[in-house]
Amino acid sequence: MRERFLSRDILPRLPALVLGLIVFGTGVAMMAAAGVGLGPWEAFHQGISRRTDVPIGTVAILVGAPILLLWIPFGERPGIGTVMNVLTIGSATNVVLPRLPHPTEPLLQVAMMAAGVVTIGIGSGMYLGADLGPGIRLPRRRCDRGLRLDRADEPGGHARGALGS
Repeated sequence: MRERFLSRDILPRLPALVLGLIVFGTGVAMMAAAGVGLGPWEAFHQGISRRTDVPIGTVAILVGAPILLLWIPFGERPGIGTVMNVLTIGSATNVVLPRLPHPTEPLLQVAMMAAGVVTIGIGSGMYLGADLGPGIRLPRRRCDRGLRLDRADEPGGHARGALGS
């Protein structure tokens, strides 16, 4: 585990990781400011935020931390990028969101949402390209695959395991 966080080969990749996570958080903020739609996790975070008056980025951090702990029973080991994902995207969203315009004209709202989607895509490419750990919710496929392989005696269990689904 120590090598995953303190290795010298990590240092040159850290700037791309951090910048990518900030760009991703900026994209989330853009979509939230547009007010016309969010991804499923961001919509969940926004719903909690609206009910509790806790900023959406803070909710993302508070929800992300226990999800990260759920990796342990499945034998997943997060990289530094995964841990930083939890902290940085939510923080960037909190910093950027109040500084953005909140358009009311539908055309501007859709344009801002589309720009947010593109921004998230760019940020994702940057932080995943740094290869320092996936986002916190990516192991779902690993968890599903593991659960299915454990149930190989069920009808279709071997086929699902062999297909990796």
